[in-house]
Amino acid sequence: MRIAVFDYRITPNNPIGSCHLAMLRALAAEHEFTVFAVEFENPCPQKLRWVRVPSPLRPMALLFVVYHLMASLCYLLYRLCSGAKFDLVQALESNLLFGDLLTPTFAIASTSSTIGQAPALEACVVGCDGSTTSFTRGWKPLPILEPDR
Repeated sequence: MRIAVFDYRITPNNPIGSCHLAMLRALAAEHEFTVFAVEFENPCPQKLRWVRVPSPLRPMALLFVVYHLMASLCYLLYRLCSGAKFDLVQALESNLLFGDLLTPTFAIASTSSTIGQAPALEACVVGCDGSTTSFTRGWKPLPILEPDR
């Protein structure tokens, strides 16, 4: 399977990037990967292709905007110049204007549906091993305030 992976930084010291790195290491022998990233510590250069996405790394807000635009442009140019087609396009959250599989780093679930109350939100981090860690367990729902009429 030919897979395109989009993430800003795929390095061991980046939380979600390290998950992508582990995935790439584990699956490099089985699939053909092309990584579109600003930074990539390639664990298997003979099997994994890297398309460098030009973008400043700081400030983060600028990185988000520039990567979003430049990654799409790099993908288009790569496809036009190489003739490559991908079976799957995997991207981190909303990094990309398109994609088949979007990887979230945070999951939000409602823990209350009481009438007249806003649901309490429970934010979780989903690890690359599938485990979750909750940050807001025990928060109580807040009453919904009606505007004065």
